[in-house]
Amino acid sequence: MSYLDEKYLHLISSQLPLFKKKSVSLYNCRCIECGDSQKDKLKARGYFYTKNGGLKYKCHNCGSNKSLPKFLKDNFPDYFSEYKMEAFKDKM
Repeated sequence: MSYLDEKYLHLISSQLPLFKKKSVSLYNCRCIECGDSQKDKLKARGYFYTKNGGLKYKCHNCGSNKSLPKFLKDNFPDYFSEYKMEAFKDKM
């Protein structure tokens, strides 16, 4: 997992309901895109996992499946802008 992906996941983690670290490269939370279950407020079916050196997001309720940068772009545009700038600086 890239340092940058991990950094930004931790920055947004406080805004993700029921966020928790399951293992070294697996994180779980309630899906903020579909809201998960309306009946059970403790269901958390959104997962961040490592694939090809970066973090990916997958919801086992709504089927949302995207990279961390795309997740940031869709849900946290301010952090996405910072992420892009930092990624650009790292490449130089």
